[in-house]
Amino acid sequence: MNTPWLKNTEETYYPPLKEDLNADVCVVGGGITGITTAYLLQEAGRRVILLEANKIATGVTGHTSGHLTSFLDAHYHNVISSFGELKAIQLLYATLLARETVEFLMANNAIVADYERVPAYYYATNDDQVNHLKKERNAMDQLGAITKDADLTDIPFKCKKAFRIDNQATLNAAGFVKGLTKAFVEKGGQIFEQTRVVNFKEEGEQIRVKTEEGSSVKAKYIVQATHIPINENPLQLELKNHNSYVMAGESGEDVAKGLFYDFAEPYHYTRNYEENGKSMFIVGGFDQKTGEKLSDQNQMDKLRNFALENLNIKEMNYSWCSTLFTSPDGLPLIGKDPIHKNSFIATGFAGDGLTYSIISAILNTALITKGSHNWEELFDPKRLSPSTLKTAVNKGVTTIKHLVADKFGISETTTDDMKPNSAKVIHKDGENVAVYKDENGELHTVSALCTHMGCVVHFNNVAKTWDCGCHGSRFGIDGKVLAGPATEKLESINIFKEQ
Repeated sequence: MNTPWLKNTEETYYPPLKEDLNADVCVVGGGITGITTAYLLQEAGRRVILLEANKIATGVTGHTSGHLTSFLDAHYHNVISSFGELKAIQLLYATLLARETVEFLMANNAIVADYERVPAYYYATNDDQVNHLKKERNAMDQLGAITKDADLTDIPFKCKKAFRIDNQATLNAAGFVKGLTKAFVEKGGQIFEQTRVVNFKEEGEQIRVKTEEGSSVKAKYIVQATHIPINENPLQLELKNHNSYVMAGESGEDVAKGLFYDFAEPYHYTRNYEENGKSMFIVGGFDQKTGEKLSDQNQMDKLRNFALENLNIKEMNYSWCSTLFTSPDGLPLIGKDPIHKNSFIATGFAGDGLTYSIISAILNTALITKGSHNWEELFDPKRLSPSTLKTAVNKGVTTIKHLVADKFGISETTTDDMKPNSAKVIHKDGENVAVYKDENGELHTVSALCTHMGCVVHFNNVAKTWDCGCHGSRFGIDGKVLAGPATEKLESINIFKEQ
């Protein structure tokens, strides 16, 4: 799954952690959340060590669509209804500060990352969407945002109504992160790649962060910038996970620059950019729950058809998918971990990952260095009410379904009918086995039970990964952990062993 951001940025090279070290703060995760947090903490005078399981910016950050905007998945009319006008104003202001912070960091560190201020558009294609659009515009006007009527000819879709807000932004997040990584190291920060954290535990007033290879970091604080918290954490049960699908291709015409969103369920998101002098479109959507039986390729085909029918695209050059997490009330969970002392989390960003990554870096840095921040209550992970916990219980029911129905409902027992580049889960010799047959006909066989809580994994035929529908863990065909909350690989299984 190549993306334009990973293709057009240099790979980083930092060593794995081979010894036990001490720091003021250990940041786990080398994406935009982790690197920005680490930089701000280091600049504030803290000794920071950052641990990345793979390579810097190659996870979710390298698979974003590059939107940095005040338009949010939660929608402000819902935020006003659930949290009140004051907190909705705080939220809007936080999104503005996120963009200003990115601009400040880029200017101060001479980072070039295709950052550009552009307008963002909400558009409606039918009467039902028009009603949603009006509600959202009224809410944003109420909060003090400057909304404007949109010229429908600026929107690359046929639509009935639209409005815009100016001074939003597009960003090559991988380029930004790699530039900020250099600045962090120059300020004395330490980075270790290929260093997977498997757990952490309290040791008096300190936290020991343990890695897969046995080395550790002892620190006063840990920041879990891992997309979803590691260790056993009830918050994992409260997050809904889903895959979102993205394509990029060359446009057959020049169109107005901008970010474009409709009100479909799930919604479509589109932007344009330039690559090697060519005008390109990025379009995403057709989200579905991670690990659903409906194939990921099926959703990607729907997206391709949508793009070809609605946009003048000459050729599709890239396609990828990414797992997103959403909290029960729609706002992210950022701040003090309610379970572990001196631990800070940043999760539940939904489709607004870049914006909330910067917000979380600002907030968690303030909580560690100053002890408080006026956004603390808005994003507090402990805020969930009985009604939101009910949603979490429903999520738990889905987990049980995957744990029980999938585990005991596997009837396939043979690989004889498998074609190259295909996968299936079979039941053999009392075990559930995830089998992938590569283009050369070789079988790759691992346990089909996620190492986090034992749910059965499903094959993602877009990413060529084994995905867990319970809590969003992702594994390679060799069983290697690609994304948490799982920290241990899928066990290799030999289905051809002698009887």
